[in-house]
Amino acid sequence: MFKAIKRVQQAFLPDPKLDLSYIFAQAKSESLLSDRLIWLEQLSRWICYRGAAGESSPVVRLRFVLQFLERSPELKRTTAELIRSVLEETTSVSLLASSGIPSEQGFLQEASRRLIHKILPESSEEKSLSALLPRLFLKKQDTEWMLELPEDVFNGLMAWISCGALEHLDTLKWRQDESLKEASTILAAEISGMGVRESIRLRAPSVVMSQSPFVRLPLLQHKFLRSSDLERGAIFEEYLHEIEAARQVLAWVRSHLEEFGVSVELVFQVGKIETSLNRLEMIVRVCVRKKKALAPGALEIRLISDLIRGAYKDQSVLVLFRKSMALLSRKISERSGETGEHYITRTRAEYFQMVREAAGGGVLTAGTAMMKFVIMGLGLPPFFEGMFSAVNYSGSFIIMQCFDFKLATKQPSMTAAALAGKLDPSSLKDHETQSQVKTEFPEMVARLTRSQFAAALGNVFAVIPTILIIDWIWKRATGSHYLTVDEAHHAVGSLNLFHTLTFFYAALTGVLLWLASIAAGWVENASVYYRIPETVAQSRILRRLFGLQKAQRLAKFYKSAISGTSASICLGFLLAFVPVFGKFFGIPLEVRHVTLSSGSAALGVVTLPWTDESVWMIASTALSILVIGLLNFGVSFSLALLVAIRAREVDHRQVRVLFRRVKLYWKASPLSFLWPKEVERS
Repeated sequence: MFKAIKRVQQAFLPDPKLDLSYIFAQAKSESLLSDRLIWLEQLSRWICYRGAAGESSPVVRLRFVLQFLERSPELKRTTAELIRSVLEETTSVSLLASSGIPSEQGFLQEASRRLIHKILPESSEEKSLSALLPRLFLKKQDTEWMLELPEDVFNGLMAWISCGALEHLDTLKWRQDESLKEASTILAAEISGMGVRESIRLRAPSVVMSQSPFVRLPLLQHKFLRSSDLERGAIFEEYLHEIEAARQVLAWVRSHLEEFGVSVELVFQVGKIETSLNRLEMIVRVCVRKKKALAPGALEIRLISDLIRGAYKDQSVLVLFRKSMALLSRKISERSGETGEHYITRTRAEYFQMVREAAGGGVLTAGTAMMKFVIMGLGLPPFFEGMFSAVNYSGSFIIMQCFDFKLATKQPSMTAAALAGKLDPSSLKDHETQSQVKTEFPEMVARLTRSQFAAALGNVFAVIPTILIIDWIWKRATGSHYLTVDEAHHAVGSLNLFHTLTFFYAALTGVLLWLASIAAGWVENASVYYRIPETVAQSRILRRLFGLQKAQRLAKFYKSAISGTSASICLGFLLAFVPVFGKFFGIPLEVRHVTLSSGSAALGVVTLPWTDESVWMIASTALSILVIGLLNFGVSFSLALLVAIRAREVDHRQVRVLFRRVKLYWKASPLSFLWPKEVERS
């Protein structure tokens, strides 16, 4: 949608295919500021135009412009006057102090602002260069070629702007210097204000407030601006030292987040301070260079490129989400991976224990499947049917957790995160550890696969016999099957691969399973971040009611159970309310959970009378259960693995190499993916 809006907006922009001679013919330094800005926009669009196939280079086109002007001295002087008049009538303070730096104080406010401005253009002051820059450089590629601009082209550009301006050049330079000073003062003050906030201060090393680098930066900025040429060098070094000290404080805060939980708002604030520090250092270095009367060079090019890149990032919602969510998604995947380690078996004893625990989960799921039909038979309104179903599912999953039973479908997203946890980018770069990972990774995939197989085997082959036994007891007691014939036809027919959307519903359920694991990781992270276990242990009410030791045990139990409980509740509500959501909007949405579907199918098959087509019906139903299981596991596992790999910033080429090793390992020992070896590497 945003791309379509951008195309509509660009339809009203100057045509980049305009002839260069025509563009220069429109240059009039005495015209209105708005007309001069449009002329600059036309020229920039011509320079940045890359052609339909991207065959043209902006650097080559800029060099051609400079050569064109060398052959027309009068035109060069006229256009230079136009550019200087724009620089004289506009201010660059806001551009220097805010381009690429979020303007809002919080993540949600900044995201909302960018989303709104994707549709409605942002109103801005015409005399501010911060409004002009996004109009001059529209694409992400425009942030790259400026950084690689050859020094001779940059010097030629500066010579063009200063052409015929000997009497105005000192004034223009003074305005630039003043803008740099004002921008650095604003940045120092904003960094100081953000750095002394409680959310940062509580996670920073304990120091006397007057010695905090965030408090000292505005003081050093004041000294730096008022220093003489002899003092400036020493103050400059002290300034850089304090900027580096501020970065170290932020690194400490980030390590605290890694250990004690992540907040998107805090990550946003830390990122904003880091960006501001980088900009402040760049501006201060440029100021020192100007004081030494050095010619413009790489430092100025880097600053201009950074401003252009910042103007692009100011408009990108995706950049904001990636930067602010990266650490949170990594921490969530790590916490899911810690849970997933418990689902991976290594020995035959652990393998059979997994089968037994999964069988317990299957027996319990049989009761859940039968209760589902009771709720459906009550004829409740959709919301209350969804609520009762959610309680049924969530309650069943929580009871499984209490008895340490296993549900196979909850495992893939957890084990995928555990698998990704072995892919440390630093270890994959080191030759020795890389070879070790290449050896151990296929073995871990084999362990993970057979653990999943054992859990699925235990679930399915326990739920079906349990259903059959309960139905037999029900028939002996009441004289009829648990389901009516119509309900049985619906239970079996709804799983048909060819006449229903079972493929889609099973894949959708895989997405829901993954979302439940994400929710569990998020809740656990929030619990750690807000120190809820410590709050429970120190609660005066709980201490008075149960005593100190029981309150501490309760806190320990909460810490160990919160992830699994939140995953169970979230999964239960997702499975129950997605169909209700579909009914509300008239969309045919259903879920296909392999263990619940196995129980429903068993109830339907045992209820229907035996006919010549019964064998085909049983075979097709078994095939449906197999496909549902593969899609549940495959989609959930793939999404979790993809998110975990991206959160860890692992090179996809290295991942492909590792999975090729898995393929070779499977060809050499396919049975190890279903059955543990006698001796397993630890």
